[in-house]
Amino acid sequence: MESICGHMSLDADAREPEMSACLADDVTYCDPNGAIAGRAGLAAYMAGFKESVPAGRFIILGVLHHNERSLARWELRHEDETVLQTGTSFAAMSDGGSALSPASSILWRGGTMGNEATRSLALEFASQIAPPGAIDIRRFFGGSALVRNGAQFGFVMKGTLYLRVDAAMRAEFEADGSEPFSYRAAGREVTVRRYYAVPAHVIDDPSLLRRCSERAFDATTRPARKHSKATLAVSLPG
Repeated sequence: MESICGHMSLDADAREPEMSACLADDVTYCDPNGAIAGRAGLAAYMAGFKESVPAGRFIILGVLHHNERSLARWELRHEDETVLQTGTSFAAMSDGGSALSPASSILWRGGTMGNEATRSLALEFASQIAPPGAIDIRRFFGGSALVRNGAQFGFVMKGTLYLRVDAAMRAEFEADGSEPFSYRAAGREVTVRRYYAVPAHVIDDPSLLRRCSERAFDATTRPARKHSKATLAVSLPG
């Protein structure tokens, strides 16, 4: 939510005018810890957060705005520039441009976001990728799958968008520092190299995100290459 408002300060004196300028009176804020109604309640929540991270400051990595909704990526950094927390915030806006229902998906020491927050984030990505109704959002283990014409070409898990890749996309994403989806099962790390996290610069560029999503869909629906069967010639005597 802090990043949705631009760069909301953790300092109380600076925070009050910022909240009045960018948040509606009846704002409702949600994160994995619960929901808070009203600016006063949110101010108290942030005051408590400030006490827990006295030397912290928010850095905005990128903001998207579309159809009265905003999506932002941010980091919480210590004064020595150590990254303490990363997350994604999204908000529905009022007619006057104030945030009505900001929400944050927070990743901290392996934490996860709730199912509803994950679905909302997946819907926001879907609105950037294709016209309304073109992409279905379905449950996918602990995340939300992006499905088009019955084919799953991506998913959101723990606040991160993953897309299906072919060899060319995999090489491009790896060059940008992206990593494949992985999870732990039976005490070991399992890596799924068909899906890679979408690089930050792609998330920040709607047209590039759409192109990458089209390529992901093509990679999903492209027929698997058939391997020719070897023919063994046998000569029989006589």
